[in-house]
Amino acid sequence: LTATHSAGGLIPIPPLHSNRIFQYFLLFPLNRYFNIISIVFLINRSETPLIYRAVPSWFIRVEMIVQQLLENNNKCYWVPEFVQAKRFANWLTNARDWAVSRNRYWGTPIPIWASEDFSEVVCVGSVEELEQLSGVRVSDLHRENVDHITIPSCRGNGVLKRVSEVFDCWFESGSMPYAQSHYPFENKKVFETTFPADFIAEGVDQTRGWFYTLLVVSTALFNKPPYKNLIVNGLVLASNGQKMSKRLKNYPDPMNVVKDYGADALRLYLVNSPVVRAESLRFQEKGVKDVVKDVFLPWFNAYRFLIQNVLRLKQEEGISFVHTADFSPANTMDRWIISFTQSLVFFMKEEMAKYRLYYCGSSTGEIHRPVDKLVRPVQQETNQGAASRETETRCELPSDDVQQGELGKHECLDSMHTLFSVLYSMTRMLAPFTPFLTEHMFQNLRHLLPWELNDSNASLHYIMMPKPRPDLIDKEIERAVSLMQSVVETGRYIRDKVVVPIKFPLPEVVVIHRDPGSHDDLKKLENYILEISYAVAESLSSRYHAHASGTLLVLLDATPSQEMVDEGVAREVINKIQKLRKKAGLQPRDAVEVLYKVGGEGGGASLTRVIENHREYIETTTKGPVNPWTSTSDLSHKIVEEEQKMKGLADVMLHLWIIPKPESSSGTNSIPLVDPVPNGDGPIPVCRYVNLVLFLPPGPTLRPAGLLATLLLENPVGENILTLNQLKTEVCNLLKSYLNRDLHIWVVAGGNTEPVTSSCDLLSLHRQTCTSVRRSGPLPVDCGFPPTEPLTPFSKFVDVTLDNGRQATVMLENPKGVKIIAEKDAKIVAKQLF
Repeated sequence: LTATHSAGGLIPIPPLHSNRIFQYFLLFPLNRYFNIISIVFLINRSETPLIYRAVPSWFIRVEMIVQQLLENNNKCYWVPEFVQAKRFANWLTNARDWAVSRNRYWGTPIPIWASEDFSEVVCVGSVEELEQLSGVRVSDLHRENVDHITIPSCRGNGVLKRVSEVFDCWFESGSMPYAQSHYPFENKKVFETTFPADFIAEGVDQTRGWFYTLLVVSTALFNKPPYKNLIVNGLVLASNGQKMSKRLKNYPDPMNVVKDYGADALRLYLVNSPVVRAESLRFQEKGVKDVVKDVFLPWFNAYRFLIQNVLRLKQEEGISFVHTADFSPANTMDRWIISFTQSLVFFMKEEMAKYRLYYCGSSTGEIHRPVDKLVRPVQQETNQGAASRETETRCELPSDDVQQGELGKHECLDSMHTLFSVLYSMTRMLAPFTPFLTEHMFQNLRHLLPWELNDSNASLHYIMMPKPRPDLIDKEIERAVSLMQSVVETGRYIRDKVVVPIKFPLPEVVVIHRDPGSHDDLKKLENYILEISYAVAESLSSRYHAHASGTLLVLLDATPSQEMVDEGVAREVINKIQKLRKKAGLQPRDAVEVLYKVGGEGGGASLTRVIENHREYIETTTKGPVNPWTSTSDLSHKIVEEEQKMKGLADVMLHLWIIPKPESSSGTNSIPLVDPVPNGDGPIPVCRYVNLVLFLPPGPTLRPAGLLATLLLENPVGENILTLNQLKTEVCNLLKSYLNRDLHIWVVAGGNTEPVTSSCDLLSLHRQTCTSVRRSGPLPVDCGFPPTEPLTPFSKFVDVTLDNGRQATVMLENPKGVKIIAEKDAKIVAKQLF
């Protein structure tokens, strides 16, 4: 009783302490003075009261082996360690005898036979023993097949009957290691060599479940732990912190998340979260989306950049790129990215050997996970490494008269070897976490390796994880680049603070560091610094904006000169051109010309001046001519156009057109228009095909209307027969168009032009000529529909016979005049495809 509670009052008892209080009541008969009220809990799913009822039960005497349980727990290696030392150890210390029986029908029958007064009890240890004791043949151990079996009493107590209870399902889970091997009746040697398990993994809630039952059963039987290593994960909760519930529907449909972002993004989001530290995660769908945006897209862009330049090297120079592991890069950034990757390989190997998906930094106390260390390098290597190399070289394949500022073929190949090495290593390291994306990349990368393609390397998941190469690790360069990245990131923070766009150059950055060696590190990267000045200001000017990061202080002069403002505007123009190229589906090797028109008053003249003064810089970056629009400009074959507003220039509009580049002398990238189509009696491919006149009105396509092309309706013979949707997709690929849904194919049938529909047999189009339009309704009269007589293919081809006797066709050009593969490589390509 307290001063605030009278003799007739009630004192609420927390559930945590109720058991101790009730035990105290049993020792001291105080219940004559108190009315004990039952504590009622609600069932989570039904929200109905959970009623406790005292029933006789069978127990395992766990309290007798608590000390052995604690000792065996200390013999195991837990990840993370605090679960072992605190949560699980506390649970074991307070362990109580385990009620292993349940009063229900379904379940494993408890193998105990007893007399009515339980003066005689027999625990049966095997089917054979039960048959010997009962004289009954046993073929099924389910309850309905053993409950009727009786055992004659050895003490004259009549017959012994099986007790009515069944086992707690958790007792069965704890018996899993023995049941799966049918131990001790079979596989004794196999069990003894594989027990205890190397590692198991489960949620943190299993400290009261599977982890506990495994340890209790194993300790009681063998007095040793059933596992060597445990990985414990946390629980995934709803975004509001509640438990995910089908009744509440407080979580997004997992299949919709996978459909929208991919299984790999979901996997990496979960692995790179507090869950791997045995902590709870509030699931946010935005987090999965951010993985795609921040990790997958930069990573995939670096991969695509490599593949594009491999194809470009082959088409323009006739060089087949094959990676050699013993190359030695001379470029500082190449050496850094190789060293950084090898350090990461070493780190991953070390951490995975310790069953850790995270790493506790002893010096900073911060958490750095291996997966996070994988994710951040993807961003750093693609953004810092590949982007800087792309800006510096763009893997340029120059002619023999290499102009100043362009790299030769040797240095271009070095940069490609570097990028391949990084991508190949990262792909193998990330394979366990993102198996689908990495497998997709590997299927292209494997063709660039100096090995014979066979079943042993048919999949990335057949390949071993990379081994670290200490000879490629240079900690000095890593430290220097890391410091430079810190300077850049701190400078970006200041830019955001003073609202200066990232594309606008600034006059000066002052770096102040306590460690003199850090200045020496930065000096090693002076090739990437425009100018170094050595001066100490008596007083810092007000034009500097400062920000500190650790022991680093960065001062940024955010007062741009007119020259730097102009350069920033030029970068903005480049950005708009590149985005328009991307919107049109252009590839770096596609030869196009950009036309521009500036609208506006005074600001328009300023923008025109900037473009003219920086035209060489803009053309070098966008890899194509940039010319002003005039009234005589031919826009009949425009690929795409767009009018955009310029940032920082009021009422100034920049109108851009992208058109095919006029035919060059080399003819490699030239795109022929339709010529009169002669009837042909020449050879035809072994695979059935259809000729196409690709006619599209002006729109977002790479190539102009009126191209000639040939598409195979099957390949190899009798296999991979195209559907209408696949035919449309192939046409869009040829045109670099993304409007598949609006594409219509027409053919002449019976003297009339008819659309090709999904009900048509596409094989009936063999040797016919069709045309494509991007509108429904009657065929437009201005499309110049081709003749209807059967024709030989418009595009060059070669037939090949595969090793298994199948016949296939490889197109050497498509559309007509656009070479895609050399004839000598046709059989190799066919083998890779089929």
